[in-house]
Parts: sequence; structure tokens; C-alpha cells
Amino acid sequence: MKLKKIIVNPWGFTLYKRDDNSYILKVMFSEGDYKVDVARYFIIKADEIGHTEDLDNVKKLSERIRNDYESNKDREISKEKFNIMT
Repeated sequence: MKLKKIIVNPWGFTLYKRDDNSYILKVMFSEGDYKVDVARYFIIKADEIGHTEDLDNVKKLSERIRNDYESNKDREISKEKFNIMT
């Protein structure tokens, strides 16, 4: 499965579009005492992005995921699976 990089917001998120028109959103988290940056990947439905793949929409979505990880962890995809798809 091929991925196309759609939107990049450094140290925030990267949105990828899959060839089946679904999305993967890489969201950056700062974790631990030393605030280490950690990338987490989430499967995103097309209707969450909108038809325009608008930067503000994706920015708001990444903030919601970052601020409420517990409600979104069920759609997190591991780095290993992410690498297999690229």
C-alpha cells in the first residue's frame, strides 16, 4: 500500500493518504520528565479530514487526539504496521 504525504506541520503532525483514500495521521507527543518527542500513528476516516484536506481541520484533529489520547488509542496503529504499509 502506498502512502502520499499530504500535509506536514513540523513537530505537530503529518497527514498521509493511502491509496484506498483512507488516511494515517502521525501526531507528535512530548512525553516524560525530559519531554521526549514521540510519534504516534492513527487511522483516520476520510470524513474526519473533510473534502479539502484543510490544514486547520487537520491541526484541530491532531490537537484533539493529543489532548485526549485515551479516547483515540483504539485507532492507533503501531510503527511496525505503518512501515509495512509504506
